[in-house]
Amino acid sequence: MHELGRNRKNHIKEQFIVKLDKAQVRLYGSFFLSQLRDRLMSKLTNSLLTALVYFFTILIVFTNSTIAQEPGDIIVYTAREIVTLDEDRPLVEAIAVQGDRIIATGTLNEVHQFLADRSLTIDSRFNDLVIIPGLINQHEHAWLASLLFIANILSIEDWVLPDKTVSRAPDESEYRQRLRSLVQQHADSNQVFYTWGYHQLFHGELSRADLDAISNTIPIVVLQRSIHEQIHNSAALEFFGIDQSLIDNAPQSVRNQTNLAEGHFWEQGQSLIIPRVFADLFHPERYLPALEQLEKYWHSAGTTLVAEPGGIVSPSLITAQNQVLGDENTPFRMYYIADGRSFISNNSPTEVISETEKLYATAQGMTEFIPKQVKLFADGAMFSQLMQMSEGYLDGHHGEWLMEPELFASAFQIYWDAGYQIHVHQNGDAGL
Repeated sequence: MHELGRNRKNHIKEQFIVKLDKAQVRLYGSFFLSQLRDRLMSKLTNSLLTALVYFFTILIVFTNSTIAQEPGDIIVYTAREIVTLDEDRPLVEAIAVQGDRIIATGTLNEVHQFLADRSLTIDSRFNDLVIIPGLINQHEHAWLASLLFIANILSIEDWVLPDKTVSRAPDESEYRQRLRSLVQQHADSNQVFYTWGYHQLFHGELSRADLDAISNTIPIVVLQRSIHEQIHNSAALEFFGIDQSLIDNAPQSVRNQTNLAEGHFWEQGQSLIIPRVFADLFHPERYLPALEQLEKYWHSAGTTLVAEPGGIVSPSLITAQNQVLGDENTPFRMYYIADGRSFISNNSPTEVISETEKLYATAQGMTEFIPKQVKLFADGAMFSQLMQMSEGYLDGHHGEWLMEPELFASAFQIYWDAGYQIHVHQNGDAGL
């Protein structure tokens, strides 16, 4: 099993590794966090194992510890086995920690010898356990993961959550039966009913009329499995003030990805309605408790670092995330990569970089934006079958662009010229 440690906010200023030939003790001073962070994020698309090699953070549970740790205290943790991911010495039995820094590893005797002139506290609570490096969740969205604790799950797979297990809805018949039952149990017709997990290839086509047949008084919003599509009934469209005039005032590329008659909004079409829908869906009364549950969920899975490339640029979401995930007692760090799509769409080319960099100051505490990195978006979602395929689809439908190619090229050039590392959301071969 792994044991999780609570990272502290101290930022790291220098890096060195000393190898003692006789004792073969590795001394780890402070890691150069900014350098480490850049190396980690440049590897986001590689395997988790590769990222772990670069980000060696041993997790120790400080929660509920009875040891009062001052910045200068050194605690030596012993365990049945400590996995290092160091090819030269993959296993050790003791690890010395000062604050949030690992300063020595080896056998207990070796660590004692190396730190002979220092005052040590031995913590043997893990003697029967195995300590491993912390895990890196390299592509996650806090708001998206929080949906599991807000919306009614009706998905194509089972979902095992800390407080419940939701069985899958494998076909159209079961999906519609369970959807109808859940809506009937929805007590307040003034509150929107949200459900997540729908997939048309398993659950059949779903339209505004289908949802109206389930209820024409309760607002129903179906969030597709990939979150790249939404389907609303008439009551939901009225609740959010979504009408033809709203669509008519949108750019052509957005209008092309909406169908008001069907209550269907996908890819760019969602940009019209997300501000209205998410203001309700992620209201602090819902979002803050969901984030608290998410924090525990990620922690229980061994996470020590979460990266969100291209998160939604929303002051209200960031504020809530600062309150929960930015708290100094959060047992992991969270790094954001700016969503360049938002800035290229809403600013002149000369303002894109300055507006992007204003975002950095909004993250606080255990969360932060990685400077000089940005995410851009090419084609649509795989789950929605809206990725761009060079040979098309057998049923004749076509993929979609999240950013029109001309806009993507403009954004890429602006960020490239400014020295940014660019991450790209791309799924289909024609999206390359």
